[in-house]
Amino acid sequence: MGSTAFGSDPLWVANWGVSCPDLATGWSNWVFWQYSDTGTVGGISGAVDLDEFNGTLAQLQSFAGGGTTMPDGGTGGTYGAQYVSQSWPLATTAMMMTTCQTVAATLTLKNVGTKVWDSNTRLATTQPRDRVSVFGDSTWILDNRPAQVTGTVAPGSTYEFKFDFHAPPTAGSYKEYFGVVEDGVTWFSDPGQGGPPDGDIEANIQVTAGATNCTVDPGVPDGGGAKADGGTPTGDGGKTTGDAATETDGAPPSPDAGAPQDSGASGWGASPSGGSGCACDAAGERGGAGAVAWALGAFAAVAIRRKARK
Repeated sequence: MGSTAFGSDPLWVANWGVSCPDLATGWSNWVFWQYSDTGTVGGISGAVDLDEFNGTLAQLQSFAGGGTTMPDGGTGGTYGAQYVSQSWPLATTAMMMTTCQTVAATLTLKNVGTKVWDSNTRLATTQPRDRVSVFGDSTWILDNRPAQVTGTVAPGSTYEFKFDFHAPPTAGSYKEYFGVVEDGVTWFSDPGQGGPPDGDIEANIQVTAGATNCTVDPGVPDGGGAKADGGTPTGDGGKTTGDAATETDGAPPSPDAGAPQDSGASGWGASPSGGSGCACDAAGERGGAGAVAWALGAFAAVAIRRKARK
């Protein structure tokens, strides 16, 4: 890697033919280890990858949507929101507004995580995160936070976020993107959480000429794009965003698409020479106490059939 920028993201390391995987720069432990590309799995012809999870079955289930602390110090998916409905048109159709017009909006989401939502659970601008929106008005908490939860929302319950779109004084085509954040803790789209992804909630807005005397700042509380309680553009609660270079869906990374690989590696089957050292138990066995070996080819969602490499 040559960088420590992604060290808080879960590491899936490919290191074949060794008893203990080397770690790329920035990580102190691994979550998944691809230890072979020549394995066999019933029902699949040819060689497949074999991977191991560094923890118990309960921790694996938690990583997929629970909340137990992981070997790398992170937590499983504890915050998650599922789209239910929105009052404005889907992004395939433009939402028509005139300059300076105000349109009330609602977005209904379901709590599909394991944590209760509270007043720190907020809609936030994305693409990029914490972007100052030109559509904010006095109904917004900050110029990058349209709305927040009032009270609490238990897992399985839904909540209706309410805010305004206040069109800017300049006509044109605009794209607005929103995500969900637990300010001071994590973004729902961060690795290990339940989503939605940063770009899923979108408003495609076409503003045509209308009023010309509206104020540029229609009363948005001054937030300056940063949150005093930890919701900063660089990641809440010290979390790294990792949007551009990490696997966020739990699937194994492709070696040809920028997957974790130390810059000193001579190939995907070789032991990297410039990493942070291996991380196994004292006996040098794979995974350490409680490790669960998985032939992931048995699961269609994550199976990868390997062709012979040149």
